[in-house]
Amino acid sequence: MRTLRQSASLAAIVLLTGTAIACAPDRSPTGPSLGAPDVAGPRRAVAPSWSVAGLRRERALRTDVTVTQVIGPRGGRLTHTEAGLTLEVPAGAVAAPTTFRVTALAGAEVAYDFGPDGSVFPVNLRATQDLRGTNAPRLPRNASFALGQIGADGALLTGAQAQRITGTVDRTGRSVTFGVPHFSGWIVMWRDGGGGADSTEVP
Repeated sequence: MRTLRQSASLAAIVLLTGTAIACAPDRSPTGPSLGAPDVAGPRRAVAPSWSVAGLRRERALRTDVTVTQVIGPRGGRLTHTEAGLTLEVPAGAVAAPTTFRVTALAGAEVAYDFGPDGSVFPVNLRATQDLRGTNAPRLPRNASFALGQIGADGALLTGAQAQRITGTVDRTGRSVTFGVPHFSGWIVMWRDGGGGADSTEVP
């Protein structure tokens, strides 16, 4: 609200210049729409309508849970039973036997840390998340899913660093699969409708 002094100064300027001064519309930035009324936690949406905490486990993990598996050039599979995640490593993804690690992060959010940290693959890996045991059945019917990249501190990366990977829901609606080109921290996001994320081919 303008003070009386500000109003008087403005009137004087109008009289001196003869220029009509109009109030400009409010262009202040608005925050992202999180899509779900019960969103909680430190992570934030990277784009309007993406809900970072939207996909949640019915039973939160009390602590981080890590599973490892040695996989070689012929490929293989790592299954994280407690978190409902399966990681498929196709043939040719690694040149030598490699210890793959998947850590399901503590809490209700469906979030992971993959290792070896920073690994980049010549072919995409397949990460399949079981949607049973999550709030997926209560999401909109046309909800689509994406992986959002998170940093070592658990915060969602934004700007030029941000990467999102769209997922493909199977015909039964019981799982969603993502093509993973490199290892990082990832969190499963959802939105009402499709599109809006980087496209990464699911092998």
